[in-house]
Amino acid sequence: MLNHIFRHTHISKLAELEVPLYVIQKRVWHSHFNITQEIYLHVTNNAEKELINKLNDF
Repeated sequence: MLNHIFRHTHISKLAELEVPLYVIQKRVWHSHFNITQEIYLHVTNNAEKELINKLNDF
């Protein structure tokens, strides 16, 4: 269980750093793109704030 928590945190941080999804997928050995996207990529508070800032600047 603890390993899963660290894995989830690692993937979330990579997503927050705007690492492309295909790079994350390869790094964590997911065979299907949708596994990475649907299960692990929850928007963090920080990433959500960044998105709002980017949209406001647009």
